[in-house]
Amino acid sequence: MAAQQPRTSVHRIDGDDVIRYVNDEWIAFAKANDASGMTAENVIGHSIYDFIAGAETRHVYRLLLARVRSRRVALRVPFRCDSPTKKRCMTLHIRPYGTTGVEFISELRHEETRGPVLLLDPAIPRGEEALRICSWCKRVLACQRWEEIETAIAHLDLMQSVEMPELKHGICPECLAIVQSART
Repeated sequence: MAAQQPRTSVHRIDGDDVIRYVNDEWIAFAKANDASGMTAENVIGHSIYDFIAGAETRHVYRLLLARVRSRRVALRVPFRCDSPTKKRCMTLHIRPYGTTGVEFISELRHEETRGPVLLLDPAIPRGEEALRICSWCKRVLACQRWEEIETAIAHLDLMQSVEMPELKHGICPECLAIVQSART
């Protein structure tokens, strides 16, 4: 049996960081992850930063884009793109496109099903409390330590909560080091 080709979604931005293209796989991935409003019509023509949660994460993207554009190099960054019922290990390829544009290719490397993680479910009511989650590895800052999401939920006794805390996206020190040293 032939090996299955990895699924890849592609989107491109222009020199002003405005989304100019998304492929069919990008749209299918959004739809499969309860983001059916993320259609080509709803994202093309908008800033990429309209769709990146957290000031810290947006800052890291700006730094990556500056490096790709100024050095005309491609970067490869591992990341997680989890849903409430799936853990996904992915690779983000960021490379120059045209004169000032940038192309993003997200490649699914591994996916596993897990029991529902309510903390990641956008439909769950949120309380006033907030938790920091790493946008790259999906670990949560719990009691001054970055922990896997399931461990943090147990550690913070969130299964007994009526409302889940709000998630504030950022980047953990380990992922920051990986992103800063990203290469092709």
